[in-house]
Amino acid sequence: MIGRMLLAVGVALAMADRAVDALDLTARCEADKNRIAGRYLACRHDAIAKGIRGSDLPDFSRCASAFARRWQAAEAKAGPACPTVGDEAAIKAMFDQSASATAGLLEGPPAPGLLFAGYRWIVKQADFPVGPGPNRFSDRPGDVWVDAGGLHLTIAQQSGVWWSTEVILDANLGYGTYVFHTESRIDTLDANAVLGLFTWDDLAPPYYREIDFEFTRWGNPADFNNAQYVVQPYGTSGNLVRFRIDLTDQDKKVTHVLVWSRGQVKMSTYHGHHLPGALPPSQRISSWTNNGPQVPDPGAENVRMNLWLVNGFPPLNGQPAEVAITNFLFVP
Repeated sequence: MIGRMLLAVGVALAMADRAVDALDLTARCEADKNRIAGRYLACRHDAIAKGIRGSDLPDFSRCASAFARRWQAAEAKAGPACPTVGDEAAIKAMFDQSASATAGLLEGPPAPGLLFAGYRWIVKQADFPVGPGPNRFSDRPGDVWVDAGGLHLTIAQQSGVWWSTEVILDANLGYGTYVFHTESRIDTLDANAVLGLFTWDDLAPPYYREIDFEFTRWGNPADFNNAQYVVQPYGTSGNLVRFRIDLTDQDKKVTHVLVWSRGQVKMSTYHGHHLPGALPPSQRISSWTNNGPQVPDPGAENVRMNLWLVNGFPPLNGQPAEVAITNFLFVP
């Protein structure tokens, strides 16, 4: 009897020790990853500084190889106890963009455009109606700007005329994972308003390598759906799917993910803000895969983000609109 009791106590103590070990491994993995991330960011800034002093392009190869080796070792050491796995590329991309953005700010007065999420964005300007819509597009700082809350796009009225806004990435990214974080009530936009997060190539008519997230009711306030994924041309069967997003003032953070590879487009939407390596299935709102023949190959496309009016018509509610994009992330 006593032997069995001692055995039971021993088993309980062993299980407790294993639980403590697992907890230690979880905390250690998290701490190690924070330390590795800090070292990588510092290494990248140091390389930028050396490049400036030497008038050469910065060499990030040492930083990247050390980051990969340390990150993978931290995950291997903790195994399943590590709170996140498979996020190496996304974290690296986020810090690459952060270092580039900081370096850009330290260069002094910026070139024309906006600096957001580590990239330079050209602000579209048109004093006469142009596509999409057609609309007039404003580059006034009070209509489109970047602050601590992210990139702000608006639809606003000036002297009785309605203006839309659009920004264009000053880079071609090609195949990879594109992540947009919004933090606005995109589910309750005026029925005449459209938020677009998309790719576009001016040099590739007739479909312009256009892949879209669009949030709109296309002028119909009774439409149950308020969002869609599109590979152009939208009129081809299977190239468009509409869905519904429901948010609240307390739950308005949304992650939009485009994974573009040869012959395939995958698009998905999630409650909350997440990195591409840590997308929780329980938070997924909608997802879609297109393997059709009209999935474009890369070219001279740019990422674009805009807020505009269907057919250039005023908002049905007569009110201005604003959307905040808090981050953009690209992982090759």
